[in-house]
Amino acid sequence: MAFAKDEVVANYATDVENAYDYLVSNPQIRKTPCRMAISADWAETGLLSPSAYIEADPRNPPPPGTILTATKVFWNSTGGSTDVGRSVIVE
Repeated sequence: MAFAKDEVVANYATDVENAYDYLVSNPQIRKTPCRMAISADWAETGLLSPSAYIEADPRNPPPPGTILTATKVFWNSTGGSTDVGRSVIVE
């Protein structure tokens, strides 16, 4: 930006760089509760955000047949139930 032909853009280059550096140096962790209602015998969903990850809710652990990884939720019905809610915290 500092070498932009537009003088206004060039004048803001330092401010934009300072703001970027601050955000990168001071990340804020946010936890967002998420409840998944899966109506299927099998399902898989994943996160695409590079800094987000999945964390199980210790107060409401996933039921049998659910596998959580850092970026994916897999569900495989073990009892034939097709209307069971799933709870995970996405951070």
